[in-house]
Amino acid sequence: MPDVPFKGSDAVRLGLLDSDELPALEPLLQRCRLLQVDAGAVVLAGNIGNSAAAILLEGSVGMGELVGEVSALTGSPTSAWVIASEPSRLLELERETLLELANRSHRFAVRMLQTVCGRLYSSNLRALGSESAARAFEQKALFDQLTGLKNRTWLSQHLPALLETQRQSDGGLHFFMVDIDHFKRFNDTWGHAAGDQVLMAVGQALTSAIRLGDHVVRVGGEEILVLATQLSGTPQAAAVGERLRQAVEQQQVQLNGSDELQQVTISVGGARHRPGEAGEATQARADEALYAAKNGGRNRVVLA
Repeated sequence: MPDVPFKGSDAVRLGLLDSDELPALEPLLQRCRLLQVDAGAVVLAGNIGNSAAAILLEGSVGMGELVGEVSALTGSPTSAWVIASEPSRLLELERETLLELANRSHRFAVRMLQTVCGRLYSSNLRALGSESAARAFEQKALFDQLTGLKNRTWLSQHLPALLETQRQSDGGLHFFMVDIDHFKRFNDTWGHAAGDQVLMAVGQALTSAIRLGDHVVRVGGEEILVLATQLSGTPQAAAVGERLRQAVEQQQVQLNGSDELQQVTISVGGARHRPGEAGEATQARADEALYAAKNGGRNRVVLA
């Protein structure tokens, strides 16, 4: 596993930390390592001593987004083998760093608690032999609890099938990266609860604007990915991106702590998937288009 420096901005983009926490936590984050593993690599061996947890940033390791947290926190032997099912990136945190980060970051502590409780709950369901309840919990794990949108776990499980369809015949799959304009302003002015309200409102607007067979996925922080299929070319893709933008712009949000309705807008970057291209590459091109939209004045659509 080669060492790669970890960028604190990645933690904000992935929803691990709030942006206003980042400056104080940058020195702590420098203790962490970003690990890259190939498909089939052992991420964590069973029944060994373990002093570090790992957070899944990209890919799939079959254990959700947090690996090894119980053994790292308790000092007990690991209880399962964890193997990467595809090339993956993970953030490694030693026990002391894990505890200190949880102590200093409310967002990180809540995310870790939700993951641990979810795993314990899932284990209890299996112990009770309730297969139907376990399946219900699996389904719940595929959706973001704040917005109700599909999450990164859903994306890692279902995107390969969409890409395989593209490989067999170009079905006009497009990636649209969506970013909420000036999102930090809502948090700084009215608090994080207001930011959550904005995220929920944007999620609802985007969901109302997509077609049957399209997908809206919260990929981290205020960034949202829309997967749209069966788009014949640039004009149709531009129309879909504009429909997403208008759906958000046409609604106003009543925020707690504000006496006035607030206008919310988004920037959108789109890219058509090329048959045989890795999903990460298509998303990267959509990201570049998104940055062009933001640099061009925001509240607009740019296609790669």
